[in-house]
Amino acid sequence: MSFNIVGEVLTFLGAAIFIGSTIFTIIKIPEKPQFPHGIIISFIFIIIGSIIRSIGAAICIISKEGEAAAGLLLDPNKEREDKKEQNKSFGGQISDMIEEIPVVKNLTVIKIKCRECGHLNDEHDKFCSNCGKVL
Repeated sequence: MSFNIVGEVLTFLGAAIFIGSTIFTIIKIPEKPQFPHGIIISFIFIIIGSIIRSIGAAICIISKEGEAAAGLLLDPNKEREDKKEQNKSFGGQISDMIEEIPVVKNLTVIKIKCRECGHLNDEHDKFCSNCGKVL
């Protein structure tokens, strides 16, 4: 959790440096074009702000997804573990979508009752799953 906060702070700080330096550069270019040193320093701060923001965004991604899911660690088992919650959520979304399909909502399941034991079997079964007799 603290790793994510560090990433958010760096992202905000980098964006603030980038935006502040950009505004400063836009204001200073028309004022004093004969003094390019301030403008060059502003461009350097713009680049530094972009780099800090990018590092912060990368830290946020790593803290949210995990090292393997973010692509830093090439271990399929660790990646599967990192994406477990995401996959579970995605599977739940698919189940919700399937339940909303009208055909699936009104689907009736046909069962066949065994004459010998009375067990309910699927309609495609040839033999009873309880006693093994022919249906």
